[in-house]
Amino acid sequence: MGERWGPDRSIRDVWTGAMLSNLRSTLAEHQFPGACGRCLHDIEAGVAPLAAVYDREPGIIAWPTSLELELSNLCNFECVMCNGDLSSKIRRNREHRPPLEVPYDDSFVEQLVELIPTLQQVRFSGGEPLLHPILYKVCDRIIELRPDLRIDVSTNGSILNEKVRRLIERATIQINISFESLRADRYEAIRVGSDHQRLLENIETFRELVRPNGGLVTINTNPMRETWSEMADMVRFCDERDLHLSFNTVIQPAELSLRTLSGAELEAIHGLLAAEDLGAAASPAARWNHVQYDNFVGQVAAWAVEAGGQLVAVRRGPA
Repeated sequence: MGERWGPDRSIRDVWTGAMLSNLRSTLAEHQFPGACGRCLHDIEAGVAPLAAVYDREPGIIAWPTSLELELSNLCNFECVMCNGDLSSKIRRNREHRPPLEVPYDDSFVEQLVELIPTLQQVRFSGGEPLLHPILYKVCDRIIELRPDLRIDVSTNGSILNEKVRRLIERATIQINISFESLRADRYEAIRVGSDHQRLLENIETFRELVRPNGGLVTINTNPMRETWSEMADMVRFCDERDLHLSFNTVIQPAELSLRTLSGAELEAIHGLLAAEDLGAAASPAARWNHVQYDNFVGQVAAWAVEAGGQLVAVRRGPA
């Protein structure tokens, strides 16, 4: 969060500027400044870090191969683990702060044209991307210039209108849906403004819509103090529907995070999670899901040890 795009600073200026240049050279020396320390922590704990998703990228070249865009905090939910930088409703109703300025315009869209030829992936996140008009402008240019390029959208799964349907019909889309609880009351309490039944229906509709163009629907879940006990059931839910599942790491707010629990509490949680029998992984998606679950359990184990917990071996059922 340093050099930002604006009328006097192009995308090229940001990419080649001092901040990113210094960050590259620092990382090349195996130093992890600032927020990069979270990945270093996971690496040293033997847990796959968030940065591991980029290990599948091709060799380093002069121009980006992945592009993640957080273009607005416009959102229709007020999730308990979120904040006003990512939700306009939270910013207005909970934090009572003025709206964020959104500087991105048609000139930004046109500057992206220079990046599109080398991209392997484009990701939209931040707020609820499917509410952002500029997302559709960017996607129009991508479809025009690189119809083969996959577009990832991280969404709360509530927006499924004609505009979204037309986008999915024209492009290869991966819809990444945030979903924390199979219990309607718990889910709707976490994602204030949501409708659990509508989400379940939308997941099935999204699956049907993306299939003709080879798209995917994946589930992203946020294990927290209220939801960790459902994580094995979430794996089973995804296995049954051939959905890929990923686990996010919730650090803030601290009172919702598993990481801030005591060693004894984390030790007990780890024991229950590790003892779950997920059954046989009968599909590529299920194999992926079980690996992700094991990585989550390993993360809890690392936190427990750091907090002074004493882990014991747990016998798991067949996987």
